[in-house]
Amino acid sequence: PTENGAPGLVVSRSGGLEGAHPVASSNHVSYNAEEMEALNKRNLILQYRLRNVHDDLKRVQKQEEREDTYVRARLNEVSGQSVKAGFVYLRETKEKWKRPFVVLGFFYIYVFKSDTSNEKEVKRIPLCNAEVKVVGEKLGRQHCFAVYTQLDNAHFFSCDNRKMLREWSETVQQVIVDVDAMDVDGLCVAY
Repeated sequence: PTENGAPGLVVSRSGGLEGAHPVASSNHVSYNAEEMEALNKRNLILQYRLRNVHDDLKRVQKQEEREDTYVRARLNEVSGQSVKAGFVYLRETKEKWKRPFVVLGFFYIYVFKSDTSNEKEVKRIPLCNAEVKVVGEKLGRQHCFAVYTQLDNAHFFSCDNRKMLREWSETVQQVIVDVDAMDVDGLCVAY
């Protein structure tokens, strides 16, 4: 056995292999000086790369922890202020219909990919000076209503049935009336 206990390999005290082309004897391998230097350089490069990968991984993990903490806090904050929540279809200009989890808050409609606390909101639709219109059938879907923001951006929602359409459109309209009754123009960010 060799210094590290592995048969047939000689390892330097710094942990690098002692050569690339071994000269074998029964249980011992030796390397010339050039080969040892080349292997030590490669070993140092690999250690450097491994350290960089390790550092990158730590940075990514810390970022994910910060985002996860933010997402959980944000969803708890939003759901604590919610008026209504559920899955409805959403379509915006030049996009396909999607079925996100939507939370109707006091100042915004928050759009999430799913209803789990692991998702960050993907969109926030401001309700200050917004307008709701029931549009019936729109772009291949029935039971639709639209929310037009103060910048005339249209956000189309489609519900599964008339009852849901009435509940959602009336609730959104009531929130808009309540928001407009308050003097909160400076609190809402336009989208």
